[in-house]
Amino acid sequence: METQNSIYYPFTAVVGQDEAKLALLLNAIDPKIGGVLLRGEKGSAKTTLARGLASLLSLDAPFVELPLGATEDRLVGSLDISAALDESKRKFQPGLLAQADGGVLYVDEINLLPDHLVDMLLDAAASGIHRVERDSFSHQHKSRFILIGSMNPEEGELRPQLLDRFGLCVDVRASNEISERVEAVSRRLDFDANPEQFYNFWKSNEDDLREKITLTTPVPITPKVIQAASKVCVSFAVEGLRADLVLCRSAAALAAWDGKAAIEHSDLAQVIELVLSHRKRQSPLDDIGLDDQQLSAAIDNLMSSDFDEEKTDQADPNGDGKDIESNEIPSDQNNLDNPPGESERFVASIGLKKQLDIDTTSRSKNIDKNSAAFGKATNFESNRGRIKGSQPFIPGGKLAIQPTIQAGLARKAFEQQKDSQAWRRPLRFEKKDLMQAKFESKSANLVILVVDSSGSMGTIERIEAIKGAIFSLLLDSYTNRDRLAMISFGDKEAKVVLKPTGSIEIAKARLANLATGGTTPLAQGIRKSLEICKDGLSKKYQPFIVVISDAKATWSANGLDPMQEALLAGEEVRRCKIPCSVIDTEQSSFKLAMASKLATSMGASYIHLDEVKSESIASIIRDATDFR
Repeated sequence: METQNSIYYPFTAVVGQDEAKLALLLNAIDPKIGGVLLRGEKGSAKTTLARGLASLLSLDAPFVELPLGATEDRLVGSLDISAALDESKRKFQPGLLAQADGGVLYVDEINLLPDHLVDMLLDAAASGIHRVERDSFSHQHKSRFILIGSMNPEEGELRPQLLDRFGLCVDVRASNEISERVEAVSRRLDFDANPEQFYNFWKSNEDDLREKITLTTPVPITPKVIQAASKVCVSFAVEGLRADLVLCRSAAALAAWDGKAAIEHSDLAQVIELVLSHRKRQSPLDDIGLDDQQLSAAIDNLMSSDFDEEKTDQADPNGDGKDIESNEIPSDQNNLDNPPGESERFVASIGLKKQLDIDTTSRSKNIDKNSAAFGKATNFESNRGRIKGSQPFIPGGKLAIQPTIQAGLARKAFEQQKDSQAWRRPLRFEKKDLMQAKFESKSANLVILVVDSSGSMGTIERIEAIKGAIFSLLLDSYTNRDRLAMISFGDKEAKVVLKPTGSIEIAKARLANLATGGTTPLAQGIRKSLEICKDGLSKKYQPFIVVISDAKATWSANGLDPMQEALLAGEEVRRCKIPCSVIDTEQSSFKLAMASKLATSMGASYIHLDEVKSESIASIIRDATDFR
């Protein structure tokens, strides 16, 4: 956790990035907007802006950055081990969600963070409190922070349900204006050379902006403003009501920031793209963002809704004299420093790890017996994923301190029933007390599509159907961090046209102009897929090969019979025990059934498609791999 006592790069010194600055400032005025997602390329000042915003909330506001490899314990809190061993007290140690209270919680590469941690972050950010029910603790604490996430879309997307939870979204890119780039680099060099002098130069700007944020309160939201906002959201077919709420709140904050007494059309128009750009996607082929024509239409819709006459009439439609929405945050109900109940008294004479002779040389092989199904392996030796309880310690495993202490306390409590003086003796751990965490992690899939792009019948239609299947699969591949790769073979060579990725944007760019035609080097395509499989296995992916072709091989790099070489390549796949499928696209009335022979050589499942469609290809892959 950082506070603003250290010298930071000033928010006001960042060159350009006006939309990102506006989105962050609106959240500082009204945190109920729901945070900001900064999408964009590396080195575009995303982290600098997030850190700078914390200083504008107050001089001592915390800036907490969540590491990508953070555990659930680190995020939500757990048993305070130091207090347990040194003070003989059972005490709760708050996590990062508590430390971020009153400041900024920043998550870089949030699209790579495990889903369950993202859910916890968003729930806490929305409610302002976090409830802890774990390790025999039942507490809640304040967790009022502005959540800022950043991501590079090329590394994979957030699934739509999580995207929607962010109030505003901004595409952040470095300027292409030479003068702006020169100024940005010059300022950064000046800061690195003398941070204190640079900060002092910008201090008055920072102080003025901080004071303005403190004095700015969102203007009231009238019924006609709500009606206009809802009209815009309906025009974009946005699901749910969160967009309507965020649009109203953002416009109210912007109007106040500009010194207005009421919301005007221009306020709603200015925040439309920030609110809707990440919510309007209807298909995997759509780009994130609103084009100029869509923005113009949305603003025209606003202009047809007249609510300016209500500038001086801000009465509550319910007639109860209350604001339309409350900004109150529930108060603490539990004191975490003094948890209820009498804690166990014990003294540890020496450190736990020093006391126990733990064999860490052997590697644990404790795998769930039901993990054989492809793509569903539950691995307890990886020490990654969500903690799903604990289990007795196995040599080579990761010692779980809290469950071990709990087990030792339970054993000592039992001993006290026989000996009332047992509590005076130091707590010494026995091997039967040792516990290790049980993690649930599902293996991610790597599906390699080996696609026939030669000049056979129906090539163009086949390629378009495969593209559609890839986009469909990538759209719902977020949960397990699954990856797709594609190899095309045709015209005497096999090419990796799509390296393993989870990003629709990358897939669209790489597959936009896919060359077709020529001979059919089937063996080369199969062997190229094995290369990707080996690399995927080294990165802990579960590979799966899908050959999509009529398997009428017509060219061999080695001068052998093309079909015979393809069958030999298929046998290599079978010897490597790589799960695979062959999708036969042969459409001629007189079928040679070469794809069926290829499937036999590969040890693959065989499916013939009478009509090649995106839906059928995607469905086959989902059924075979649990790709999601």
